[in-house]
Amino acid sequence: MRGVTRDKLLDKLSKLLALETSPNAHEAQSARKQAERFMLRHGLSRDDVRSRDVGYHEVVLPGSGWRVHWRFVLATAAARSYGAEAVAGEREVRIVGEHADVVRAAKRCRRLLRLIRELEGIAVQYLEDRPDVAHALARRNLLRKLRDTSLRTGMARGVSAVLLKRSRRDAAGASSSMAEGPATSLVAVSEGSGKDHSTRVSSRYHPEVVDVGSGLDESWEVFGMLIARDNLVAFSSGEIQVRRPR
Repeated sequence: MRGVTRDKLLDKLSKLLALETSPNAHEAQSARKQAERFMLRHGLSRDDVRSRDVGYHEVVLPGSGWRVHWRFVLATAAARSYGAEAVAGEREVRIVGEHADVVRAAKRCRRLLRLIRELEGIAVQYLEDRPDVAHALARRNLLRKLRDTSLRTGMARGVSAVLLKRSRRDAAGASSSMAEGPATSLVAVSEGSGKDHSTRVSSRYHPEVVDVGSGLDESWEVFGMLIARDNLVAFSSGEIQVRRPR
């Protein structure tokens, strides 16, 4: 019952314990009974869930592709939006921080990858509608791989900027409401735990900057960043999505 197996068991137990607070009395009672049987069967307790959800944790993002620069930018943006951190190892990228923050950040990484694909579709449509822009960008006759890398790097940085702007806006709103009085519970605040694990990260890992490579084309990178900034919206709930035309 180690490693991933134990984590899965604790995830299951955590969900059952959460259902104990259901406003539906029958559902709450059923969840309580299931949780008791589950803990007895697997030798777990409520304290196991509490201790796991508080304290330093890390998760390896699946696949080696996260070391590609633009993907690492996304991983960093996702991690920092929850108060966690992305760390590059020799072959993989890890998200480190509070357990709940790490789990949500890893989930957001997958969401941000899907956003990049959506933004690429928008970029293609934009260039088809604006042949003058397409011609100006294509004059350098770049290799497709270099062009795509530059474009995605710009989009990833644009995504990061949108998330950062939303975070700062929410923080400013929370501070303002705290000064006004008791209405703070109605204001969206930072989703992360707010705990700083930078010391533990630096002591456990050697800080490493993922190599961008040489020859990134600035014009495609800037274009990608503008596409992201103009077509994304981030909400206080933490969701980020493509802005739909009105």
